Amino acid sequence: MRNIAIFAGGSITMGLGLELEFRPKYNDHDWLKENGLKQPLPRDEEDKIYWRKYRYSKLVSDKLGLVEFNIHDKHEYQIGGNAMDTLWYLNRDVEKFANLMKDVKYVFLEIGFIRWWDKNIHGINNDNRFPSTVDEIVKFVSDPKNDFEVSSVALEWLSKLDENKFWEESFERFKKLKEMNPEIKFVIIPWSVNRDNVLLTKTIDELLKKDMVSFGEYNSMMDYINENKLNICDVAKVFNGEYEYAYKDLHPCAEGHRQIADRILKFIENENK
Repeated sequence: MRNIAIFAGGSITMGLGLELEFRPKYNDHDWLKENGLKQPLPRDEEDKIYWRKYRYSKLVSDKLGLVEFNIHDKHEYQIGGNAMDTLWYLNRDVEKFANLMKDVKYVFLEIGFIRWWDKNIHGINNDNRFPSTVDEIVKFVSDPKNDFEVSSVALEWLSKLDENKFWEESFERFKKLKEMNPEIKFVIIPWSVNRDNVLLTKTIDELLKKDMVSFGEYNSMMDYINENKLNICDVAKVFNGEYEYAYKDLHPCAEGHRQIADRILKFIENENK
């Protein structure tokens, strides 16, 4: 019996930021006045309580009566350049994961920005926090205290990056994954995947459109969350008082996750009509 829903993606799928909305110390006036918010925050075990309770993957799984298998519960940092790559590498390189696919009914892939991922540096089971986004790479290589070899490889990747080729390779892996697993329904959740024409419209129409959750008039989940003020910074106490912080957290708040889940469930309902 297929009773598992797999969720792969970035920090939204992890549930990052929800700790700022619900963790008691981040809602304590005295604590915030004394400490402020020193970002980036450490990822504490207590944070996971709030991630796992309020994130969209739990809401969708519970509604569908399926077991939630969130990749971030097994691998804290993203594997591969995007969620398509994550599933591709795990399915190929982790025998237990390939066996797990036999019980999977849905695979949900949150697709966001391009990320650098090197198997020899980041690794499938490596929890070291090496840079992956372009901004992270720039900050990493600008600090002479950081690993010179990692900086060199990151800069080489950045200099050779071809966005169209990056996405074409990911699409090809996605296509093969679907062909290898015809009994599984793959669902794409576009965090930023089709913003600003990052992806070729033709490719979306021919390969991805029927698998992609719609956010109505908005091109992506990011636009939907931003425009409807459903970010953590819109609701968390620390961003709405006279407290110190380095930058606003733009991850979805709990209501944002609920509305994302509603969109996904509506997509599945329409698919099953």
